[in-house]
Amino acid sequence: MAAQITTLNNGLRIVSEHLPGVQTATLGMWVGVGSRYEAPHENGLSHFL
Repeated sequence: MAAQITTLNNGLRIVSEHLPGVQTATLGMWVGVGSRYEAPHENGLSHFL
């Protein structure tokens, strides 16, 4: 089965996949942040979060 990608109006992307016969759910979160978005005075800060 292929995963389905849905993008909400606020830009949030949801990836879902239905697996027949499976009675559990899993949730994962990936956030598009990190050192590439830090200002020079914040270098390394994202590694502590």
